[in-house]
Amino acid sequence: MVCGFSIVALAVPGLEKSWKAIHPSSVISCNSCHNSIMGTQPSNSNVSSDGMRKYQEILKTRKVGLPLFNQIVPLAKIDFAVMGDSRSDLETNREIVNQICKDQPEVLFHTGDMVANGDNIEEWKAVIPIYKCFLEKKNLYHVCGNHEANHCTENVVRKALGNNRSFYTLEYKGFTFIALDSNQINAEQIRWLASLPIGKNYIPFFHHPAYPVLAGHIGSVSVIKSFVPQFKRLGVKIVFTGHNHGYDRNEKDGITYVTAGGGGAPLYPCGSLSGAKQACVSDYHYVRCSIEKTAITCQAKLIDGMFVDSVTVTYPPII
Repeated sequence: MVCGFSIVALAVPGLEKSWKAIHPSSVISCNSCHNSIMGTQPSNSNVSSDGMRKYQEILKTRKVGLPLFNQIVPLAKIDFAVMGDSRSDLETNREIVNQICKDQPEVLFHTGDMVANGDNIEEWKAVIPIYKCFLEKKNLYHVCGNHEANHCTENVVRKALGNNRSFYTLEYKGFTFIALDSNQINAEQIRWLASLPIGKNYIPFFHHPAYPVLAGHIGSVSVIKSFVPQFKRLGVKIVFTGHNHGYDRNEKDGITYVTAGGGGAPLYPCGSLSGAKQACVSDYHYVRCSIEKTAITCQAKLIDGMFVDSVTVTYPPII
């Protein structure tokens, strides 16, 4: 048994072929195992009929529970999107970025591991056409993942963007986004982070999560020790990371931590949920967010169009 159901039980006629067509890596990672709870039904009316059919087929094979999908009204406008861990699955990566481009956000944040081997220039060249709609406007902001190795800030993507920094800030619609390098948490970066003044509304994004729910990599001790105290000092309300391949959301000390690592890398199963302020979906996705003054609402959208989570955080007004 894995993730609440038997993989053998997924032998529904036609399911494996159709599911793998959209989820080419999921056969080795739980076949897209969603968190489940007894007695709840998928209720989102915005999912495509093809997507709903696949989910209904999966539901028929479940041994324990049904997926927990709340009814979510899609955001009317998308100001920014977040994705990560696309790596070597160019097909899934392209599909997700195409969907993001249709949402027309002004900014795309990538939480790292855009490629599987950062030392291979050909892998960087291969993703250039995929991110064309963001590269042309230079509104793609990327942080270093562990797979991007020594050439994270020296590659054709970063050159196209004119950005060779591993940590930096971006002012956008009254918020200050903090790009951090969780691969190399050195004294210079810690001093820089500690020098940021309070009195702004900060949103950090980086690769390694602090308090993940996905059952892949455990929380980064270095991030918890070096970054989290600064987040508390700065009054951070939401943080975006990757590294664990899937979507999860957790809250710790008033800060919402979102993992957006479902860009194409082989999926990880979900761990156990221990509270109402947690969510986890082992599937390919991106996160779409809207800004309304000091409130930010973010929704996780799967590759087939289903919305599986929504969260709103509120920052204090800046005086």
